[in-house]
Amino acid sequence: MTFTHAAASFATLMALAASPAHAADSTECPAGAMLAVSGKIKNFNDKASASYRYSEAELLKLPTKKLKTGSEWTPVAEWTGPTIAEVLKAAGVDPSATKLRAVAHDGFAAIIPLTDLATYGPLVAHTKDGQRITDTKHGPLFVAYPRDQHPELQTQAAGVKFVWALCKIEVQ
Repeated sequence: MTFTHAAASFATLMALAASPAHAADSTECPAGAMLAVSGKIKNFNDKASASYRYSEAELLKLPTKKLKTGSEWTPVAEWTGPTIAEVLKAAGVDPSATKLRAVAHDGFAAIIPLTDLATYGPLVAHTKDGQRITDTKHGPLFVAYPRDQHPELQTQAAGVKFVWALCKIEVQ
């Protein structure tokens, strides 16, 4: 986990470092795909890795939504991309799944309850303020929640679900 990726407070950083959900290895990111979905899924387009892999073109074809919000480390911006639920459709989530593990290129990972998908509709954003996210620190994909519209998302614990440089979603 890199310092720049975690929430700003020392207490949050210590809690994250102690959690196995945040001790991911960056080698988990798929080679040759923009995003991979694995774990408790029914459909695979890459049987060798037991995953559903999205190329950039495939991901950009998905229906998108817009969300204007900020986070503890990003200013308010308009984020655009498919909802996580839309991304998971092609992979066919197993009914026994209860959560997701969102993994970033730098090895950071966050647990996202599946209930969040219906409650908040978080996005796999590929665009910020009308421009594709091209900087390697935040992109090319960013998990964005409607933080500014929900006071319960304005906590440090909820803030860690904003995963930038997203490369893999493991359905658990």
